[in-house]
Amino acid sequence: MSEKMASAYCNDVLGDLDGVELAELIKVGDIKAVEAIESAITRAQKVNPSINAIATETFEQALIQGRNSINAPFGGVPSFIKDTDDVEGLPTFFGSRAISNKPADKSSKFVMLYDAMGFINLGKSTLPELGLGI
Repeated sequence: MSEKMASAYCNDVLGDLDGVELAELIKVGDIKAVEAIESAITRAQKVNPSINAIATETFEQALIQGRNSINAPFGGVPSFIKDTDDVEGLPTFFGSRAISNKPADKSSKFVMLYDAMGFINLGKSTLPELGLGI
């Protein structure tokens, strides 16, 4: 049996860097946060049709946010938040079609900390129904 493989790797500013290395390059000005965000969006769009990993995308908001200076430990580093945490203004589905798509009134404590650390939210990622493991 052959497995279908999906790779997001591209020859872009993200290279094979982790979040700490990326944050340092942004901080010292070797790359701009918006460049990292654009590369992360391209990678996400490349693999999402194969892996269905994006529950809700916030690409435009991320690009706007990335154009501003972010003085925080992970300032400008793009990432996704699991769809178990409330993000103000976005629905939280917990991986279930039975959950209402009503936007959250406020962000969870984790998301507030995530934002304070300077991460740029690209959206919410999918998960098994109600976050339950197999």
